[in-house]
Amino acid sequence: MNKLSAILITLFALIVCTPASAAEKPLINILFIGNSYTFYNDMPYMLEQLINDSKQSPIRANIKSVTKGGASIETHWKDGLASRAITDGTQWHYVVLQNQSNWAMYPLDTKSGYIYGRKFADQIAKIGAVPVIFATWPKELNSAHYNNNQYLKNFGHSYKSLNYHAKELARRIDAQVVPVNDYWVKTLQDYANITLYDNDGSHPAPAGTYLAALAFYKFFTGAPLKTQDTKIKGINAKTAATLRYAVAYPSKSHAP
Repeated sequence: MNKLSAILITLFALIVCTPASAAEKPLINILFIGNSYTFYNDMPYMLEQLINDSKQSPIRANIKSVTKGGASIETHWKDGLASRAITDGTQWHYVVLQNQSNWAMYPLDTKSGYIYGRKFADQIAKIGAVPVIFATWPKELNSAHYNNNQYLKNFGHSYKSLNYHAKELARRIDAQVVPVNDYWVKTLQDYANITLYDNDGSHPAPAGTYLAALAFYKFFTGAPLKTQDTKIKGINAKTAATLRYAVAYPSKSHAP
């Protein structure tokens, strides 16, 4: 039995045997390790609010993060702060790894991601937690990023590279993947009127952060968020409802 299966069995037992009041829901400890793709619009806090404010969530969440702008997994390993957070005595259930946004397109960064992803995975395994890979999105279609960075090539190449290497890294280190990139690209295709990118064509706008938080909500709770009890700054009710639908029903094209 792997670590994820053991955690899920424990959680299921707690949920089945525990009354539904918020204070008595099982508490899940989650640590994010990443960079500005994680901390823009404070995605970990947004996710924590969505989980803890939701009547439909079967869990409560305690979410912390170690983030640094532009940081890669290698950067985090070498500066030691993330490692100290992992081993600080908290009973972490999940540790989410988010690499530098271009890591899958630069050969040296790709190699580094596998090496230091393994180092983190070994450390995470020692505390009995589950490693999770945050699969990020490509730079905005036709943006200047593709002219300025030859390794990125184009949107399609970047998406396929990020998708492949996130899944391959997860396979090698026995991790789970939260495919934010898949929800992101599907939303771009089906709901072009929603602005997912910030003005720089890279970082998430509030709607992009909300989409990422919804993807993690679905992963950690086992079901998509259907109704929202949390007010999200910078996102109107219609946009929020559309994004919830996009994550709940990714195989369907448009919200009714």
